[in-house]
Amino acid sequence: MAGEIAFLPIGAPPSGTETAYEAVVAGPGLRRRIDTAAGSDPSSRLWVGAPFTDVVELAAAGDATAAALVDEEAGLIALGISAVVALLDPALVVLSGGVGSVPGLLDPVRRRLSDLVRVAPRIETGLLGERGPLVGALELARQSRPAQRP
Repeated sequence: MAGEIAFLPIGAPPSGTETAYEAVVAGPGLRRRIDTAAGSDPSSRLWVGAPFTDVVELAAAGDATAAALVDEEAGLIALGISAVVALLDPALVVLSGGVGSVPGLLDPVRRRLSDLVRVAPRIETGLLGERGPLVGALELARQSRPAQRP
């Protein structure tokens, strides 16, 4: 799993199948943060169960609670990227998957990363969107399959 930042020991201790970084940044960790924020500000249009895409749209429309969530998520993603930058100095980081490919997240991640590292790599969104991890896993499986005889 080398190169998979979901396995970085940043954030909460792992639980079940979640890794430390993944548990905080994606899936149930993100869901908990959205749902907690939804109940914290009666003036916010954010609701319990809102998908992250809607959180980003609400933030762009001026909802302060949603904007704080997007900034927090961007900061957490930037934290993971900064660890990779410190070790590997990549020229390019590609965000994909259900969270990384959400339109409107890229610029906040870039901003937050610039606060954490001296020289930030180029950061882009993958062309496969939220299907990126699945397509990548399928390709790895295809490449590791033994060659079949004719």
